[in-house]
Amino acid sequence: MKKFKNILSASLAFLAAAFISGSCTEEEQDVAKAVLASTTSMTFAGESASPQIITVYSDATWTADVPDWVTISPETGSGTTDVTVSVADNLRDGSLDNPRSAELVFHGNTIASRSTVVISQGGDKFRDVAEVTVSQAAQMAEDEVVVIKTSQVVALASGGFLISDGSATIYVITDEEAVIGDNAEVWGSKTSTNGLPSIDEINKIELGNNTAVTYPAPVDITSTVDSYTSSSREYVMATGTLMGTSLTIEGAETMRVNLMDVHGSIDLDALNNHNVIVYGYFAGVQAPVVNVIPVKFDDLGAVSGVVFADDFSWMAPYIAAYNEKNSKPIGKSVEDNNASGNAPNLYTTADLAELAAALVEKGYEDINSSVTSIYPQDCYWKFGKTSAHTGFRLPSFNCAGDIVLTFDWSPHMTGSGNIDKVNVVVEVEGQGQVVTSSGLASVSDPFDNDWTKGQMGWKTVSCTIKNLATTDRIVIRPEYLENHDNVTQMRWYVDNIVASRPEGEIPTGTLFEDDFAWMTSLIEQYAAAGTAIGQSVEDNDPSGSAPNAYTKTPLLIQQFYGEGYVDLHPEWQVMYPQNAYWKMGKTCDGSADTNGKYNVTGIILPDFMESNVATDLVISFNWCCHRRVKSGVDETDPVQVVVEVVKNVDYTTDISNLRATTYETVSTSDPIATEQVLGTMSWQYAEVTVKGFTKGQRIAIHPYNMTPDNSTVNRWYIDNIKVAVPE
Repeated sequence: MKKFKNILSASLAFLAAAFISGSCTEEEQDVAKAVLASTTSMTFAGESASPQIITVYSDATWTADVPDWVTISPETGSGTTDVTVSVADNLRDGSLDNPRSAELVFHGNTIASRSTVVISQGGDKFRDVAEVTVSQAAQMAEDEVVVIKTSQVVALASGGFLISDGSATIYVITDEEAVIGDNAEVWGSKTSTNGLPSIDEINKIELGNNTAVTYPAPVDITSTVDSYTSSSREYVMATGTLMGTSLTIEGAETMRVNLMDVHGSIDLDALNNHNVIVYGYFAGVQAPVVNVIPVKFDDLGAVSGVVFADDFSWMAPYIAAYNEKNSKPIGKSVEDNNASGNAPNLYTTADLAELAAALVEKGYEDINSSVTSIYPQDCYWKFGKTSAHTGFRLPSFNCAGDIVLTFDWSPHMTGSGNIDKVNVVVEVEGQGQVVTSSGLASVSDPFDNDWTKGQMGWKTVSCTIKNLATTDRIVIRPEYLENHDNVTQMRWYVDNIVASRPEGEIPTGTLFEDDFAWMTSLIEQYAAAGTAIGQSVEDNDPSGSAPNAYTKTPLLIQQFYGEGYVDLHPEWQVMYPQNAYWKMGKTCDGSADTNGKYNVTGIILPDFMESNVATDLVISFNWCCHRRVKSGVDETDPVQVVVEVVKNVDYTTDISNLRATTYETVSTSDPIATEQVLGTMSWQYAEVTVKGFTKGQRIAIHPYNMTPDNSTVNRWYIDNIKVAVPE
């Protein structure tokens, strides 16, 4: 501190000397010609504020211009002086007044000797503020105080929610959890996000009185996305293919739609690689994307064959945020053929921290993170620096079978135009293997690096991967991760990664159908041998003969498996033939009997899917709940059924060594409830639509609750199963 004061004293002496010329009177020499305060601003609480000390340095006597609500002590001084600054309470009529500020000026007798300190005091910034509508707030100046008492929540976002008065829409930046349809009272400050109206610095939010939202007719930007913009948060719609958070629109030349601030209630993963119509609110343009905060989607079905795709357009908001803070924007080195295009280090650049987190969240992994050599471009990635080489491990596809992987890549080049001697390969970590020139292998042949000197540019390459497992991971990397043959520069770029099923015929019509007529001949054989089999549903007879298939009619259960069906719980032996359909389940003593059996089961349909092309399906069947008469009272078993898409089914048909069937669930329908009239058993028709069904998946039908806590009876019947592609 002593050193600091000495430096200031020397500076002040120099400034003072600059203003001394000729002879001066004694009075003039006593007035400061150089004054400096130790701070330029001070902030005080609105009420009961503690005094604060500021140091004033001068070469002679200073005085001060003091606001009427500020007190200083001492009021004058010379040399180095500690000054105590106090403020009066900021009250009006006994309550906090608006925040206020004024200048406290320490000075001598020249302009150069003035040192200004801004004194700010807190208060009630909402005092005297009139209520406004959303439309009025949207037109207010930046940082103006806003009080909106009547609005409706029309969209949810990851950083808050959007409110509307029917004419205009504003983004409220808050952690408060709202529900679409809530009336919202909002107190805050007007600001802007991407040039569009927002409210931040929230002081108060009240939510309630939820009512249905009536959305305006959306502006369709599908055909105008390349040129679309707006000065307001318009309600828009667009049709395209969803890849992650990016909507690619057919025919668009330069722009895509980026879904930003997506609320957690929206399951984008379920729509990935689907054709969709998105409805939402415009959130600004950041080339090459038009930002939209989504509200809802119309699912038009899975894109045939595509299991993963990323064009990295989701990077655009992060790139724009970086560019706003830095004078040199992130480059497009490949398109510009510019080896010096700006490519800041993802690991060491503070302004890229959110982009780095987003990359990890999407499931990408740096395969050689210790060398910290990944660099964003706009919107793609650059890898490597001299003697530091790396690549990407792609997100898990959760896909089994054969795929074709395609991507765009380019080597980097030196400042003199020499192309880096880098060869890129694809590696499969797991059971899958790449088709190479010499057969199947875990690593592909290197893709040719035949760029000419002085010319970077994108080239599309592809490889076929056979027998990929759902747990496998795919890596795109340089052929070598260490310097090789004295080559130290192996830098490269990647974009537009797509994994798809090999091309195949799109299924049409009925893919599977079974009315269980194949049971008839075996049923007749058992009947002739003395084992009668009834028709409980048609006869409305809960006592109809239904022998246990495993112990009484083993030929029927063997044929059941022979047809390709799977019992979900063969170890409980609770399947019973009818003429000709199936009854499943029996009474359980409590939530489970003494052996831990729930006595509830369902079935997996035969593997009917032969095409690799993802296809929408309609699953239909007839079903019925069992009924019983207990103490003279009719009861219907409380069964609800569901349809599940499953994969990786593991089961046994060995009746001497039965065990539970295991599988992975891909998706499950809503429960289908019974509409049976009490006291009757009758067939009900059920129909469920499945989106994007692919080879390797199976269909299961079973009771919604396979481990019932209260009900001890979950018996049901099934017949006339059909699987068809919708027209």
